[in-house]
Amino acid sequence: MVIYENIKGILIMPVIKDDNSWDTVTHEFGEDDILQNSCSITSLCCDDKTFSIGGVRPAELSIKLRIKAQEVNTFSLYGAKIILWSKCSSIPDDTEAPWLLRGEFWVTSVSRRKDIYTIKASDAIVWLDNGAYETTAGEQTKADFSKMYEMAGSEFAAVSYICNETIGNFVNDIMKLTDSGEIFFGTRNDILNEFPGNKAYVLLPKDITGGYGCKTPRDIMSFLAQISGGCVQMIPSTQYTSDDIGGNVAPVMFITPLGYQPTKDDMEYDDFFKTLWDEPIKIPYETIKLDSCEIADYDLHVQCTYIKTHDETGWSCSSDLAPHAGNVVFDLSDNLFVTGRYYHDMNDCSPFQVINPLYSHFASIEKRPFKLDCCPLFRELSQIPKLGQKIEIEETPGVWKKSIITKMTWTFRGGWSFSCGGADTRVLSQAAKRSLASHAEERCKAHANVISKTASESIAGVNETAEYAKATADNVLSAWNTYIPGMQTDIADLSARLAALESK
Repeated sequence: MVIYENIKGILIMPVIKDDNSWDTVTHEFGEDDILQNSCSITSLCCDDKTFSIGGVRPAELSIKLRIKAQEVNTFSLYGAKIILWSKCSSIPDDTEAPWLLRGEFWVTSVSRRKDIYTIKASDAIVWLDNGAYETTAGEQTKADFSKMYEMAGSEFAAVSYICNETIGNFVNDIMKLTDSGEIFFGTRNDILNEFPGNKAYVLLPKDITGGYGCKTPRDIMSFLAQISGGCVQMIPSTQYTSDDIGGNVAPVMFITPLGYQPTKDDMEYDDFFKTLWDEPIKIPYETIKLDSCEIADYDLHVQCTYIKTHDETGWSCSSDLAPHAGNVVFDLSDNLFVTGRYYHDMNDCSPFQVINPLYSHFASIEKRPFKLDCCPLFRELSQIPKLGQKIEIEETPGVWKKSIITKMTWTFRGGWSFSCGGADTRVLSQAAKRSLASHAEERCKAHANVISKTASESIAGVNETAEYAKATADNVLSAWNTYIPGMQTDIADLSARLAALESK
């Protein structure tokens, strides 16, 4: 079967006028402006070889465009927004095939040769890396990284509130300053652990961690994605609309578990979002490119979910190692939300309420490492693959294998590449591995502050005991010193009396 694919897009650029005011220039482009079909979108939630949770990674658009507009140059393209659509059909020039939104992207890298621009752009997740408020004290200006921590750590809150109110408002305020639009947040719960034990989530107090480990919205979203057993991604949804892209559909930021399957009774999401996950992605044998499909003969076994809380207590849900399989350990010890809720309520907020559902969820889905290149036909928006979605692959005629998608690349008129990470789990222990979205230095500082706080409290207790002992000794010494002169007088008097008796 022959697949006919078309593409179109809009480039929206901010331009500064002579009076320093802003203007917006819109440039439309089509497939004739794209050199050698050089357009691709890559999305991933963990490394190619690793299987992990908590990924917060922007999808990346790579494209070579011929742009002849006079106001366009390398510098004006930085920060520009690209909105992209594509459509597929088995019929050439099919006017009935719908244009499918492929995403909104912001330009992060540009190079130029004459009127040919090589562009790399990231979707809205890239805005989660903005974490610093500029504050002025006298004549000095400094970046105040603690604001994000204070906004998310003041009180118990549901995941939906943290995403929509805290992170959403924070990021959109920054985007408004540059006329970059806004991000729609579709997360209403974290699917696996909404109000576990009738409690929401809260960060460890700032005086415990020193404010480290959670400086940007990306850090917070990584914590929440870990709790959900998944990743953060942008998914087109009819729940929100945008005038920039036609008013029918807009990309929405979701936290989605790997292997997610909505239930019919799940009222937290709209019907359109649930239909996106109704069926696994199916890749028939005839759509797979020659000699491109490799599938592991073993499944990934989540052998343990583990966390060490602020008080140095270890919590785990585990089973025996699976021989000759990929054994994975999810370590949530850096997650300040899980250990934070336990710190604030040790009676009702056991970490088991988080790590047990994670363990059970991954025990219920098939997840084997694989990679393949294929040319399937996706006609509707609901058919476009997503990270973490279940996939069924016809490895040989009549033989189907199941897994989930952790990386995917779409290439214009080049088909799709899908894969599931975890190849290194058969040899390398993942017990000490963390989410790649976390910042090791920041988490180490947070952990050091927790240890320092605990040590300081212990030292304070020792000092208090020592001071009490010293005060007691001083009292005894004072009493002894008071008693000694009187005793010496009594002894002298007794000696005089004995001497008088002896002289008689």
